[in-house]
Amino acid sequence: MKPPAGQMRQRHPHNWSDHFVATRPATGLPPGATPYQPVNDLLAAIGFLTTIPVPARAQRAPLSRMASWFPIAGLVVAAPVVAVLWLPLEAQVRAWLALAAWVAMTGGLHLDGLADTADAAMAAVPRQRRQEILHDVHAGTWAVVALIFVLLGKWILLASPRLPAAAICLAPLLARAFAPLWMAIAPPQPGSQLGQAARPGRAAAMIAASSGVALATTSGLMGILPWSHLLRVVAVTLLTGLSLMLVLHHRLGGFGGDATGATIECCELAALAALTLLG
Repeated sequence: MKPPAGQMRQRHPHNWSDHFVATRPATGLPPGATPYQPVNDLLAAIGFLTTIPVPARAQRAPLSRMASWFPIAGLVVAAPVVAVLWLPLEAQVRAWLALAAWVAMTGGLHLDGLADTADAAMAAVPRQRRQEILHDVHAGTWAVVALIFVLLGKWILLASPRLPAAAICLAPLLARAFAPLWMAIAPPQPGSQLGQAARPGRAAAMIAASSGVALATTSGLMGILPWSHLLRVVAVTLLTGLSLMLVLHHRLGGFGGDATGATIECCELAALAALTLLG
């Protein structure tokens, strides 16, 4: 059967027979690109960093492309947290429910990286042994201590009356905006699934970081935070991530997926502390 005018015939990639399927007319886009690629990359970032289901086609986007959309995924994580904190409940109850929503939105993805990284980085053993500990499925003492420290710290800060609820979105936003930067700068960790081919390039990392800061400035434009307070939050988050990147690179011999998750968790905690204590 002859395809409609303006279309071309192509063998279906999943069919070994001689049937043909019609494809869309040429769009002038680069090979492999589609008009919906930015949307797919955004959905891929949301599906990668949250528990929200996304279409299967979006799940195939490489990390090098979806990294630019990490700040938007951070806002998606923040949305239910901020909503819960506006409920008419006791401060401690609101904070506990908000923290539960925070963990549920990420599925504990970064907490798992925090636990594994704490066990490996804090072990008083040679670097090669630390890399083996990093891939051990069992949680050690340092994993438990790190999880308690971060989760308890977030709960206390979320319950603080000095924390502006509308500005809480800055914590997951900035932590994820800077994450591609650490992955692009630091050498890959030996044996990490976050290999060199999958790591975001420096261009994508700079897009993520700059767009994250640009989105954060809306809190200043809307009068949610004074500009001086906003700059301190951005600086604290950036310095926390940079410091952890250097320490983990030294202790583990590189920067992998678990180290990225641990850095995101610690940057979130640092941003909350800056929002609460430096206002």
